[in-house]
Amino acid sequence: MHFRSEVAYAPTLVLDDGASPSETLAITTYLDDTKPEKNLIPPAGSIERVKLLELQTFITTEIHQKFIPVFRDYVTEDAKNRFRNMLIKSFGTLDERFADGRIYLTGETFTVADAYLFSITPWVERTHVNISHLKKLWAFQDRVAGRPAVQAALLDEAAAAAGRPL
Repeated sequence: MHFRSEVAYAPTLVLDDGASPSETLAITTYLDDTKPEKNLIPPAGSIERVKLLELQTFITTEIHQKFIPVFRDYVTEDAKNRFRNMLIKSFGTLDERFADGRIYLTGETFTVADAYLFSITPWVERTHVNISHLKKLWAFQDRVAGRPAVQAALLDEAAAAAGRPL
């Protein structure tokens, strides 16, 4: 299993059998379904699952999609700055979630929403979105980066980017 994106904006997971689900919500649901012991998504029918889906949708629509114009060369700098400001506001909304001392977006349990946010937050550096003032969000990034599974995944990603076998 590995990731690729055929449309340059949507992640695609390539499975060993050649199937290739795309889009973050579909991929994260698949990963949870195939590794239920990880508890990456709360149980079906629970309000916790609904709240998680709300978070994933917010990250998709208010952060992930707002980055796209900022990456594009043909978008004017004025338009990019409007999107940067929207991103700062949206990241601020997520930063506020940590005001109650929670460790992860939904509380004490790591979920697919945490993985999603962790994976796209570094884009701020390449797009000049200044969220350095969001200390709780950066503390969250550090916590997630310290997880052994995340460290292993980052090493695998670096090896793949360098063209080395995993």
